[in-house]
Amino acid sequence: MSIMPRRQYGALITVGLAVVAAVVVGGLFLTSSSADEIDLTTAELVPADAGVYIALNTDLASTQWIDAFALIERLGEEDPEGQLRDSVEQQGNFDWEDDIAPFLGGNAAFFLADLDPARGLFQGAVILQTRDSERAERVLLRESGGDFVDDSYRGVDFKADRDRDIFIARIEEHLILAADEDSLLAVIKVSQNPDLSLARVAEFQQLRDQLTANFLSFVYVDAGTLFEDSLAGMLGKALAQSGADELALKPMAIVIGATGNAFELQAASVGDAGPAAPALQPRTSRFAAMVPAEAAIFVSTFDLAGVWTASIAEARDELDELIKDSRHFENLDEALAAAGQELGLESIEELIAIFDGESALAVWFPSSDEDNVEFVFLAEVSNEQLAQDVLDTIVKTADNVTERQIGGATVYFGDVQAGEFGLALAGDYVAFGSRAGLEAVLLGDRPTLAGFDRYVTAVDALGVGLGTYGFFDVSRLLRLTDGTIPVDLDEAERALEALIVNFVSEAGVTRAGGVLTIGTTD
Repeated sequence: MSIMPRRQYGALITVGLAVVAAVVVGGLFLTSSSADEIDLTTAELVPADAGVYIALNTDLASTQWIDAFALIERLGEEDPEGQLRDSVEQQGNFDWEDDIAPFLGGNAAFFLADLDPARGLFQGAVILQTRDSERAERVLLRESGGDFVDDSYRGVDFKADRDRDIFIARIEEHLILAADEDSLLAVIKVSQNPDLSLARVAEFQQLRDQLTANFLSFVYVDAGTLFEDSLAGMLGKALAQSGADELALKPMAIVIGATGNAFELQAASVGDAGPAAPALQPRTSRFAAMVPAEAAIFVSTFDLAGVWTASIAEARDELDELIKDSRHFENLDEALAAAGQELGLESIEELIAIFDGESALAVWFPSSDEDNVEFVFLAEVSNEQLAQDVLDTIVKTADNVTERQIGGATVYFGDVQAGEFGLALAGDYVAFGSRAGLEAVLLGDRPTLAGFDRYVTAVDALGVGLGTYGFFDVSRLLRLTDGTIPVDLDEAERALEALIVNFVSEAGVTRAGGVLTIGTTD
């Protein structure tokens, strides 16, 4: 068990940075790539009770590294290969073939277990799948600067410096570097009994299988296990009181990667999505096929009514207390009633209750001027009569309302200080927005976002079902600030296309993911 901090960490960090630098620079000089999935062999040596596991793809022939640096080049970085190689050679004093190449065998990982912040204790080690473990070991011994002696455990030879605070072992193609003997011995035990490894933990397998098999980095965190002996009781109680324990203390994983035209981030948890579950079910957006293709911002979710009901039921007592403390209202119901009265309703919950299908907001800028903005909010309703009653009540309380027929729907327009806005019930959905925004949707005579190439490319790159998500046309949004972006970012500005952020629950895991697509400037 290690105690933090200790003097040897400087040497360990130096070696670790050398390996990472090798990965980064090495990926720049390859001319061919492989689409093989990353095999996390290091997880087979990590104890099952590890609370943190961070792995880095060191297969420099993988498509991930090729694509990542190709994307960076699209963003305007000139000769990144040469720049990074020069940086490693000048700052690290490493010879590529002798000092770097031996480490590049597939994946490198760090794990952390038995963390006790109160006493500064932890267990953990670095595990490297190497191309040449013997040569890699020689580099570590040299860079550590320690005076090592030979030792062994369960038939596995290892080296320890004379202060017993740096330990190095080779297990086939893997090289293990630990800061304390217990951590090293734990890895050796696991190597001889695979059933004790993190790779055999059901939650780890589930998350690993659900996330993309190709990545630059893979991160696994099990906070409940990590703090089990120290903070779990106190932390778990606090999270339970806030209703966040179902996700916060459950295992989760994150991957960062690159595809042919996008950078991507995916995260997943085996925890219950709780009150948000209705909004996270995978679906196809109806409204993406109705809003105009020039929508620079499009946000879609589902069953706001269900999410609201479940959330309030779980947190009503706490909300009542908070609202009473504010001294404006006695409880939540009184606050909701006050909000509803502004619209002529007994409570704002009457309005929320009708939104039991998809709800979406689309925003666009017709003249690329941030002051010239159009928008529309759309919400499906299953009870059209209830929706009509609510809409009629709202309209009756408004002043200076005018009616206009657009695309077969009666739109009620009212003037407010911010401009003219309209409200309509068009069959089974409510539409609210600017005049041009409503016309774009209700007339249905323009190309839509669902067929727009940037939107399609971003959704395809995401590679999972859409739940609650936001699409942002970065190219259009950046051009709203035309003239304020530095000259040296112009090429990057031209290359950035779209960002999509998504939250979805499927196949037993709750996911969060994002994709940033990169185009060409030719």
